[in-house]
Amino acid sequence: MRARASERPRRWAGCGLAAWALLVSGLSAAPAAPAEPEFERAKLKEALAWINQPAEALYQYDYVMTVKVRFLFFWIGRDDVGGGYIRRSVDRSNPNHEMIEVLFGSDPEKAPRRINRWGAGTEVVRRPETGGPAPASGFIGFMKKSEGESVAEMESELAAEQDQGRHLFQAILSRVDPNVALAEVLPFYSDRDFNLHELEVAQKMVFTRFSGGKLRRLERRSDDGCQGNLGFLATLAELIDAALEGARAPQSRCYIYNARRYTATLERVKPIERETIKVKLHGSDHALRADYENLLKARFRIRRSDSDQTTSFELLLGTAGELRGVPIQIVHQPNFWFKVVLNLKK
Repeated sequence: MRARASERPRRWAGCGLAAWALLVSGLSAAPAAPAEPEFERAKLKEALAWINQPAEALYQYDYVMTVKVRFLFFWIGRDDVGGGYIRRSVDRSNPNHEMIEVLFGSDPEKAPRRINRWGAGTEVVRRPETGGPAPASGFIGFMKKSEGESVAEMESELAAEQDQGRHLFQAILSRVDPNVALAEVLPFYSDRDFNLHELEVAQKMVFTRFSGGKLRRLERRSDDGCQGNLGFLATLAELIDAALEGARAPQSRCYIYNARRYTATLERVKPIERETIKVKLHGSDHALRADYENLLKARFRIRRSDSDQTTSFELLLGTAGELRGVPIQIVHQPNFWFKVVLNLKK
């Protein structure tokens, strides 16, 4: 866990791998609405420039990943198979332009059978000066693509990738303005199997490939029930703030991702008096152990507005001091047999 001592934590998006699973759930192919490609792509290019602005990091929280697989009635788990971080920054030239970054996934040097599955996302919120225009947001996401829905299928994918020397990745660039939302999804193959430690190199390659993917457009209307211009990460941060301030669940917020409307709901909040988290370190007899007090366990559900597609996850949140609003633990169970747990590296 790293933080700049002169600042206090605020508006943390507790997302992690759970959040990335939610983010990429909107990447399935669908017909794009008619658009003016040159104008729309210029708007997306501008959003990419926002994301590439020099930024000053305020906080970074690092995590260790545990995975659990269900065998009949029992869970079998392995600690320290990967990890990642949540980072908050501001534009050096304008502190009203806020950035939230997430990176989570498996580490092939630690994961069973060298499984390499990971994702990263950066969201920029351009908040106006008082009395200025409505905020706008931009997002870029990058992931190691996988279609496997079981351990066997995932292993088969990995074997095929290694045999063919072709590794499937997927990227998305999006922008949300008061009147329109735009998104471009770019699947591509690489002869290099980038891992979570190579995000910067992988992103540089991706940046040059945009303008060749499928373009999506969503017209915004004043009566569509979704007036916010924030993306998933900033919307989740708002719900975390609501939970910390004692708001009664359920609480819902609409947001836009991949030029589609989604609803994020804080379903329930439960006080936790104390919790001890222990994680065994890879290749070592030592373990990370941390004791916490006065926590909140918050459950969230994400629903895509034009389908029955939903995803849920839980955050264990700090409530005081440096850890107020910081996810101590993130738990995501995408199906009945697989669970991912991310624990704060204190």
